[in-house]
Amino acid sequence: MNIIIRKAAIRSSLFLNYEFEQKDFDQNNLNKVSSDAPIHDDLRACFRKLIPHFAFLCEQVTDTDLVESALTRPESYLEDREHSVTEEFFKYYVGSVDIVEKKGLHYVTLSGNRLLHSGEPLSLTAPAVDMEGSKYIFISAFINDIENLKREVLAYMEGKHAEKSQLEMFDSEEKEEEEHTEELKAPKSKGPKGKKNNEAFVE
Repeated sequence: MNIIIRKAAIRSSLFLNYEFEQKDFDQNNLNKVSSDAPIHDDLRACFRKLIPHFAFLCEQVTDTDLVESALTRPESYLEDREHSVTEEFFKYYVGSVDIVEKKGLHYVTLSGNRLLHSGEPLSLTAPAVDMEGSKYIFISAFINDIENLKREVLAYMEGKHAEKSQLEMFDSEEKEEEEHTEELKAPKSKGPKGKKNNEAFVE
């Protein structure tokens, strides 16, 4: 039996909806699951690691040096807002990953939002990335990050969840996020300077 992850989406900031294809001999079954088990921090980190890709593919962040730095040193750009080099990527949220297979090729689409200065979220969906033949300039890192996410989803399916006690901790963190929304309404200092590129894909 072979299990292939087709979709993973965070629900209510804490739970997971996912779809997987189950191949068994001559049968292919697509299963859709909406789980009430809280996601593990490792899985949450995999979604967060996709934020630089998401922002760049949507042409919201066009500084290739900044994106590359965030991909190679996520601990300095994505994990701790207070000690981050820049707050740029904390405006973004990736909540859904779709993986579609067409004629033997695999296409990945990221969906999420950007928090505007008004405090309102702007929904965004990145262009689909061809995992086999894409000219996306960060394709190697993208493939690696998607594979890591798929492994964590499989681990989630096998019982790797956060402790139920973390639900209370999460509620506390959500309140802190709401307070920080007011801060985002004011202009923030820009990140390190670097070369600009309005295209995520090379010729």
